[in-house]
Amino acid sequence: MRTNPGGSLAPEEVVGRDALIADLWDKLERHSLMMTAERRMGKTSVLKKMLAQLPQGVTAFYWDLERVRSPEALVREIFNKVSEVLGRSQKWQGKVQQFLRNWGLGGEKIAGISLPKPDLTWQQHLQGMVRDLSSQVEDQERWLFLFDELPLAIDNIRQDKGASAAMEVLDTLRSIRQDYPQIRMVYTGSIGLHHVVAELKTQGYRNAPTNDLPPVEVEPLNEADAWKLARDLLLGEKIAVTDLDTVSKEIVRAVDAIPFYIHHTVSKLKGTATPVTVAQVETTIQACIQQYNIWDMGYYEERINSYYGAKVKLALLALDELAPESALAISDWWNRVSMQTPDLDREVFRSTVNLLEQDHYICRNAAGAYRFRFALVQRYWHQQRGN
Repeated sequence: MRTNPGGSLAPEEVVGRDALIADLWDKLERHSLMMTAERRMGKTSVLKKMLAQLPQGVTAFYWDLERVRSPEALVREIFNKVSEVLGRSQKWQGKVQQFLRNWGLGGEKIAGISLPKPDLTWQQHLQGMVRDLSSQVEDQERWLFLFDELPLAIDNIRQDKGASAAMEVLDTLRSIRQDYPQIRMVYTGSIGLHHVVAELKTQGYRNAPTNDLPPVEVEPLNEADAWKLARDLLLGEKIAVTDLDTVSKEIVRAVDAIPFYIHHTVSKLKGTATPVTVAQVETTIQACIQQYNIWDMGYYEERINSYYGAKVKLALLALDELAPESALAISDWWNRVSMQTPDLDREVFRSTVNLLEQDHYICRNAAGAYRFRFALVQRYWHQQRGN
């Protein structure tokens, strides 16, 4: 097996996710989902492996929506992907041409057909497409809409078209899920949708657009799968090591069993003149943390600056105080932070802690004390902000 840090993995190269995918399919039998995950955990690879292993009776569509900046652009993306997927289906060959005639946008030509622009709002256009499709789906069939980077698209729409447009998109998608039981949706993205919804609520939004989407988290690989991945990559790249099992386990331990960082660490070890030791693994990971543009660890600080609003300084200070420690009880953590912020309201502190936990910065140990969720992030944080 060869390394592919940051690249698109083939479905057969996505290791250790079979149980998660089986669980996702089981849940999708009953309802739509919100897939949550920390950055670079491999959620997109999970979606693409699902696309390659569709159960019988499921037609799936995948969108990467990070460049979408308007409701109309979202509808166009949906139309184009639905047309593309159905155009490859023998079952739909006789129906897809009429679908193109009915719902084509903007007068463009698809498959040689000139498409008129219907005098409809984007909501009417989207609802009409879904209604047309749904009427032809048999009861036992399912249509799966995989919306990758949806939170970013909604935030882009909020910025470019206003809060009301972003609210309407969220409400329209929820309405489709409620009205058409054959359709399932999966939302996922590199920022949490809760940040976007929280911003919309400051501008009058009162709905709960995701309360029908139970969350499923994509976690790091389990120890056995992560060790096998590191071992297979070292062997596949023909990297000489002092002890294959020991070096593999050290890579896994140091990067929290996260597949992206395993791939990247092994890739950086290629070309080492002497057999790789545990110490060389440490040196390599240290270099990747310190060089900003290699692993872009500064993202974790930037995300707080972008989405925490009035709580930015408090969130940064709280993590600064936690970073040198293995864990802190909430009372001890509060005491340390409040000593530097004498007028701090305790409930504001608690709500900030809850937000940091929701965003995977921190978690609680068996005793209920708080610690960094990922040792790699803690290591970066302590080194970069510890003084």
